Amino acid sequence: MIVAAGATGGPVVSSAYPEWIATYMLEQNNGYYPLPVSMSNMLAYLFPATAQAYWDEVLEHAFAANQQRLGSAKLGLPTALVALIMFVLDLLCSAGLVLFALANAKLLAALTAVAVVAWARRVAQ
Repeated sequence: MIVAAGATGGPVVSSAYPEWIATYMLEQNNGYYPLPVSMSNMLAYLFPATAQAYWDEVLEHAFAANQQRLGSAKLGLPTALVALIMFVLDLLCSAGLVLFALANAKLLAALTAVAVVAWARRVAQ
């Protein structure tokens, strides 16, 4: 457990989860997906700098803008259904991370060069 406190006020339990989903992830999850491992967690572990850039540039703004809707959408839903929704969100976020990583200009140039060389070798045979 991580506890954080500001200059004034008492300490609170710190969470790595946004406010709209923290209660579910910390208290109601009961071992349902995505704990202990998810596709997003795995990709963030393997590519931490890219995952942080993706969060900073894309996801943080999207989740912040929709926090109220996301929080109210999960109210009253059974835990198993929330777990299914989390699975779908995890897949979408993971696919987005892959696309975000591939949108890098240097990587696109490298992939294009590899494709051109492969095509040239195929034509030469």
